[in-house]
Amino acid sequence: MFFKTRNVELYYEKTGEGEPLILLHGNGESHEIFNEAIEVLKRKFTVYAIDTRGHGQSSPVLEIHYDDIAHDIYRFIKRFDIKKPVVYGFSDGGIVALLLCIKHPDLLERAIVSGVNINPQGIKTKWLLLFKIIYFLTKSENYKMMITEPNISFSELEKITTPVDIICGSRDMIKNSHMKEISDHIPNSTYTELIDETHGSYVIHTDKIARVITKKVARDIIERVTNMEELFDILVVKLRNDPEEFFTDDKIQDYYKIVLSYYENGLWLSDYEADQKGFLPRSLKRGILSQDGFYNFIADVVSKEKELDRNKQV
Repeated sequence: MFFKTRNVELYYEKTGEGEPLILLHGNGESHEIFNEAIEVLKRKFTVYAIDTRGHGQSSPVLEIHYDDIAHDIYRFIKRFDIKKPVVYGFSDGGIVALLLCIKHPDLLERAIVSGVNINPQGIKTKWLLLFKIIYFLTKSENYKMMITEPNISFSELEKITTPVDIICGSRDMIKNSHMKEISDHIPNSTYTELIDETHGSYVIHTDKIARVITKKVARDIIERVTNMEELFDILVVKLRNDPEEFFTDDKIQDYYKIVLSYYENGLWLSDYEADQKGFLPRSLKRGILSQDGFYNFIADVVSKEKELDRNKQV
């Protein structure tokens, strides 16, 4: 399928059901590097695998820049009204994912990036020299982009509010110290180094990256459900033991608003569907995901409130 944005057409493939996941390949590649991973990911995600401009079946371009690619992906997300997707970006795709986090703070649920750099100096010296030689010989726009871009500052990283996971191979062509520094400057980030993996050995035509992505996303869902479960338990106990304080205690009412919002904004349904797809461990308490349990609780809240009103009128 094709999506037209500004002066280019982007080729993409959509498959699977579940939380939206966008896959972005590296320089000189196409969405096909993810074929093996998609076979695993489509069981739990709605997967959008895109050929970025100048790559694969998307339109060729006279020149190419990371900012333009990032804008293409932004337009793609907006055009298809994809709500809070997770974006996984490999190499150049990771740079694009970081730019999306910087330029559009509320766009993504999470960015998972691997083998990523924020300036050409992040590339190991021998590889950067090789890319410069190739550009000198070929004048390739793809190689020109790699040796002159990106130019992302630490101050820009520090403003990122989207959760970001930085992944790299221990034998990556990007300096591990550089990627660790990227993680250190992003407030809500993690850094994972995969032993004995190279730049793309765990990504290109392998399902290894599918397991990494699934684990990262599952962690978020587990944490959210656990937090909501704790709040829900507090509310149920408080309503049963001290209904008057339930309605007058500001902290309890704040908890109540959080739980209501969890249901009203659709996160409950998203987590429920994730549970059905096997994201949550069997040992996890999940009363908050019981629709009947929640509706019974709301019915009890209404009943207790009416009872208190009647008592005040007596």
